[in-house]
Amino acid sequence: KKNKVRKVYAHVDLEPEEQEALENFRNYVRKNNLEFPSWVDDEQRLALRMMDSTNRKPKEAVKMLQQYMEWLNTLPVPVTDDIQNLMEQGTMYVIGRDYKFHPVIVISQRKLINSGADIDLILRMTFVVMNWVIENMLVPGKVETWSMIMDSTDVSTRQMEMSKLKKLTKEVSVNYACRVEKSYQVNTPTTLYAIWKVLSMFLGSDTREKVVVMKDNYPEILRSEIPSHFLEQKYGGDRP
Repeated sequence: KKNKVRKVYAHVDLEPEEQEALENFRNYVRKNNLEFPSWVDDEQRLALRMMDSTNRKPKEAVKMLQQYMEWLNTLPVPVTDDIQNLMEQGTMYVIGRDYKFHPVIVISQRKLINSGADIDLILRMTFVVMNWVIENMLVPGKVETWSMIMDSTDVSTRQMEMSKLKKLTKEVSVNYACRVEKSYQVNTPTTLYAIWKVLSMFLGSDTREKVVVMKDNYPEILRSEIPSHFLEQKYGGDRP
């Protein structure tokens, strides 16, 4: 929807502006003699996801789609011993669902830093986890997004590995377009929290609703969104 982030794409009626966006995409593809598989523009609406991810700019959407299709050729990602080991360290895992049935993924920045994993390994693990969520926890036409708890406990702004975070964010935004329901930033370092408070004044309401940046006031907020039996005690829930 115009100026509104769509949460469900598959098998639903589209708004006139969305139909127009798809026509713009198709016209650009035809004009530039490009070819894509039919499933790009079927009822799953991948083309519209790409358009929505690029502010409905056909040229950028096509470039993003091409990157996505190159990535598809690398799948499935084998669960190698190094990925298994990294996951067993508690760096990234699924805890359950929120009250609206969206899966919830936890990412521990401190454990990622302690692991010493390079960005290639982190990305491969991320793809394994998120592809598993898509295959086992999402329902096209019903639940198509997940929420994330980004835990920065015991991590200072200086310790944050920004280059890795930037690369991870870029890869996820391309390969999992419009898949994030909410991102809860927990125990955010003071400096980043202050920067966010300023930046958020210039962001749209959709972005402010999607990204929830918190220092230490997160238990009450998380409990209001995620059932306590799924939520770990360190986040204000009942789970050990």
